[in-house]
Amino acid sequence: MARTIPRVEELPRPSAPWESLLRLYRGLRQVWDLLAEAQREVERQNGGHPICIERCGLCCTRSLPMVSKLEVSYMAGQLPSNVVAEVRQRARAWLVTPNARLRATGTPQNTMLSEDQVRALQADNAVLQEGPCPFLGERMECIIHDVRPLVCRAYGATLPADPWCPRPLIGIETANARHSVPMDTALGTKIAGVLRGTWRAVRFYGREDLAEIGPLPTLMAEALMGNEVRALRDAGQIQDAKMGKGRWVLPDLFGVERYGL
Repeated sequence: MARTIPRVEELPRPSAPWESLLRLYRGLRQVWDLLAEAQREVERQNGGHPICIERCGLCCTRSLPMVSKLEVSYMAGQLPSNVVAEVRQRARAWLVTPNARLRATGTPQNTMLSEDQVRALQADNAVLQEGPCPFLGERMECIIHDVRPLVCRAYGATLPADPWCPRPLIGIETANARHSVPMDTALGTKIAGVLRGTWRAVRFYGREDLAEIGPLPTLMAEALMGNEVRALRDAGQIQDAKMGKGRWVLPDLFGVERYGL
């Protein structure tokens, strides 16, 4: 099979920082396009039925995406101008609204954490991922749908939908075995290859910071209103867990917790 992108050692060294960022954006955009192709393939297998029920939003009420800084950097720049203000407002509101289930407090930044602090942050991270996503609008439509994260694009296409998904089953589907594009198919292999190549390029260009992961509204708020977020944090108006960042990992687009770079 022909390679879709060069090996990282074949990549030219950029003459300016923005050049490497544009190359990373191109890789990310290629994954977007391939996931759109995967969605069309699943819809073809479904006899032309849409991959989701219109204005359902159930998955958005049950899960909050954890995303990379690379994704959000690109997403923020691609937001339609008519939704930027609402996205900013919703991200800010999510940050400053206390969540009574979060228990990690006073966690120092950029310092070695105790085992108890690590466990508290891990528990809080699980709470945050249970959603709901603040970018689900009142009409059960995603207000950032055109620039949504990779995991949202993959859901139901390469990432199998959960058994509770209300989309009617088609043909031989069951709640635990719906149509999707697995990683071992030609298209799945291509998606995984471009994704791996893009994340390897992040390291090659020395931009590991862009592959750190965190809650979508946190990273979006930082991208759109960085100084205000820092001021709110300094004033103690944001719970520590909401500002947490994780080590960079390859996004899971196939329901496999780990597959190597």
